[in-house]
Amino acid sequence: KKLREETGITADLQQLVGVFEIKTPKVIFKISCYTGFHLQGEAIAQSDALDGQWFKPNDAAKLPLAPNMRQAIITAFNLLNL
Repeated sequence: KKLREETGITADLQQLVGVFEIKTPKVIFKISCYTGFHLQGEAIAQSDALDGQWFKPNDAAKLPLAPNMRQAIITAFNLLNL
């Protein structure tokens, strides 16, 4: 399965890590996290982000992420045996 992500990259999806909800008074966001491999494209921020960049899973603790995303990143990394 291939994914064309909103950052402009194409990835080969491998396994679902989880689906997470973030509820606010006005909207509910659903974030689907998968393992996968980068195929092509550069990570470029679109209208919904200030920046797009690659980082190592251990550096996730330093980033301001949505709830459950740190654990999802670590789980994905472990599932890929990297």
